[in-house]
Amino acid sequence: MDRYSENHSFRLPKVEVDSEESILLVNRLPLELSDITPNILLGYIQIGEQAIENDLYEQKKEHKLWGDETTRPSILLGRLAMSNDERRVFTPQGLTIEDESKLSMKDLDTNYRGYWLSVLNAKYEPEIRRNLVLLTQPKFDGIWLSMRRNDA
Repeated sequence: MDRYSENHSFRLPKVEVDSEESILLVNRLPLELSDITPNILLGYIQIGEQAIENDLYEQKKEHKLWGDETTRPSILLGRLAMSNDERRVFTPQGLTIEDESKLSMKDLDTNYRGYWLSVLNAKYEPEIRRNLVLLTQPKFDGIWLSMRRNDA
């Protein structure tokens, strides 16, 4: 270790998943994607990979106990915008798509496509959740980027 490294250490952020909402937390706070770059999001996903995998596994196990084999466990990554701000997030075509599962990267405004690619680069499947109402943190309601495993 060189002299600079010895005297200038830094701490990685704490990345965990709130299991009640299945939401990624960085230093105990949900992410506003407008506050970070897509590369930072990718870094958070990589740092929290074990917590993410554990949460997805627990979700899958819980759904199987309920007899639900079709649910695709996912984790909310960060809010793109408030629910009433869809025009800023989606292309005109994206605004017309009602089924969230049919939204793709091409339906996002170009300013948000990098976040979608960050999820893909982390080897997960990105999804958009519209008009989401969080039970434990209503101040974070809105349009969210989420992710699930590719095999789910």
